[in-house]
Amino acid sequence: MVLQDGLSQSEGERRLSVGSSLISGWIQAAKKDGPEAFRGRGNVTIHAAELRKLQQENKDLKDEVTFIKKVHFTLHWRKSFALLTWPCGDGSCAYSIN
Repeated sequence: MVLQDGLSQSEGERRLSVGSSLISGWIQAAKKDGPEAFRGRGNVTIHAAELRKLQQENKDLKDEVTFIKKVHFTLHWRKSFALLTWPCGDGSCAYSIN
């Protein structure tokens, strides 16, 4: 109102029935952030949305690395176990108990 319609700060205070410090804060926020200053409840800034997206991507990548490590360990353990169980390596021969 003050910035868009060119009203004085005191006229804006009178029309909205708010104090001078409140309207001064609104004016400073509007000058600093433009349309981003008054997004409404729950609407985040572009930077906050990007940060949230990157944090989620980072978490997903960490989860993938953990999964790959578990798969690698499991496959390595099975291969080692197979070599210990079957001396021939392919399961064609077995231990004999005497």
